[in-house]
Amino acid sequence: MGWSRERIDAIQKLWVEGVNPAQIAERFGVTRAAIIAFAQRNRDRFPAKRETRGGGGRGWSDADLATMEKLWREGKSATQIAVRFATSRNAILGVVHRNRDRFPPKRERLGRPSARREQSSKSMPEATSPLPAQRPAEPQRPGWSFVPREAVSRDLSVFRLQGCEPVAFVDLKRGQCRFPLQAFDEKAGPHMSCCGIRTDGLSPYCPAHLSVASGRAA
Repeated sequence: MGWSRERIDAIQKLWVEGVNPAQIAERFGVTRAAIIAFAQRNRDRFPAKRETRGGGGRGWSDADLATMEKLWREGKSATQIAVRFATSRNAILGVVHRNRDRFPPKRERLGRPSARREQSSKSMPEATSPLPAQRPAEPQRPGWSFVPREAVSRDLSVFRLQGCEPVAFVDLKRGQCRFPLQAFDEKAGPHMSCCGIRTDGLSPYCPAHLSVASGRAA
């Protein structure tokens, strides 16, 4: 890297004093990774630092851990701390989990849910009980009086239910009876009159006209 001997001596002095690589890198305007790589190539001058209390052998010094702990207690995220030390978020989380006495869970430390969770809960509308579906009252179906067979063969309008207003085929909605109510010699089309009362949702016809269509009508 073209460093002068004076610069190398100054870095070595800080290293031996326990200053962490990130702080050394910041002082000399380079990256933490550059300092660690230089130290690894010159182990005779830069002895390996050992993390205390089960640190996992990543080379974190006591000063590194103290800085991490300070940032953690200040509310910095694992990602922010990782950027500061030029390492991965997972590496920081590993240190945190292995040193729980120094890195308390943030939920316990803050004593309340995270701000993001609070904001999310505030933005959610309160749950309300769904309103029961209001089905229109079905008209009374008294049926029809006796119809001569010869009349049925010429005109289905004789099966119009009393008190029910026919609906044009084009205006039928889902769940309305589609039984045609017109003479056989009339031309079928979008304006053909149909029963129109509510079905059970499984058949295209209401119960009364389903019996007609299936040949069970009295």
